[in-house]
Amino acid sequence: MNVRHALRAVTTAGLVAALAVPAAANASTFRHTDPAKDVQRITSTNTVTNVPDNKTADVVHLQVAHTARHVRTTVRLRELGRRWLFVSRLQTARRGFQVIGRRTPGHRPTWTLARANGHPLTCDGLVGHQSPRASTITLTVPSSCIGVPRWVRVGAGFVVRTNNGAVFADDSQRTRHATARHLTMSPRIHRG
Repeated sequence: MNVRHALRAVTTAGLVAALAVPAAANASTFRHTDPAKDVQRITSTNTVTNVPDNKTADVVHLQVAHTARHVRTTVRLRELGRRWLFVSRLQTARRGFQVIGRRTPGHRPTWTLARANGHPLTCDGLVGHQSPRASTITLTVPSSCIGVPRWVRVGAGFVVRTNNGAVFADDSQRTRHATARHLTMSPRIHRG
């Protein structure tokens, strides 16, 4: 009987220890693979259709790293085009923020940080980088610009607008139904 009690105690202790380990969402890095071919076309009359052949708006991977110095968000697309709009929402315990990255042919990308209500903020060190070869966009927001949060939740979406008014959109964490106002948010990503 002593052996059975000892085994039961060891098993119970192991189960308690396993449950006490934080989930991956509490780590300093969050990764998400978004299904390919989930882009939607939204016309000026709000007609929505699935367009699996569109590669330039199709986010296939999201990675967010939260350190004491910054929050770095990287999206990978099936193909990075010359015209795009990148939208990222950051939510902390105290405030919400949004970052808009925009590129048009013949111009360098521009990056803007604002409160969730759209009020623009000045942020030294806000940096965006595009890599057409890797089909990635990387955005780095200094922690000091968003209140040095203990944790963040991040949503990211990608939009490509055509000359005829059609919009191709993809939410990096959801299949279909992409909207800039209602991006799917990550779990809390704690500062690493």
